[in-house]
Amino acid sequence: MPVERVAILLRAVNVGGYNKVPMAELRTLCGRLGLREVTTYVASGNIACAAPPDLDATLRQVEAAIADEFGVETPAIGRTHTDLETAVANNPYTGFEPKLMHVVYLAGEADPDGASALCERDFGDDECTVIGREVYARYATGVQGSKLTPLVMQKLLGVPGTARNWRTAQKLVELTT
Repeated sequence: MPVERVAILLRAVNVGGYNKVPMAELRTLCGRLGLREVTTYVASGNIACAAPPDLDATLRQVEAAIADEFGVETPAIGRTHTDLETAVANNPYTGFEPKLMHVVYLAGEADPDGASALCERDFGDDECTVIGREVYARYATGVQGSKLTPLVMQKLLGVPGTARNWRTAQKLVELTT
């Protein structure tokens, strides 16, 4: 019987030289925490592993261990393979350029009023949709210079999240298969 796999997504690590978390050391750290079959994907904090018995408890352990080991305070957001498949399938946008499409994985449910306020806000040619624990952000020309930022999303939605471009969102499904 195949082992169920999950993704643990870290927010804002190895971005612009800040919040440095070396992936090889992160894999070793995860192994010390008892996680099995650990792999990482690119340097932005994407961990895939065999599903632990209690994902929420594991996320808190990973956060604490990263803070202790690397001095980086970052939320760890977990998704099962089914969650990741659903997130990709639920994308409301079509005909987009993959590098301009992002999925923001939220740490919990968004505040409904905040979700309405976010989706109604004028971001120029950029747009977003909140579905469940994901925000789908379609950028006209790119993230740089956009007013549709993770900080704005977190402020309005009342919950932290971490963004992944479309190619990474699809790769996470593959890594947890």
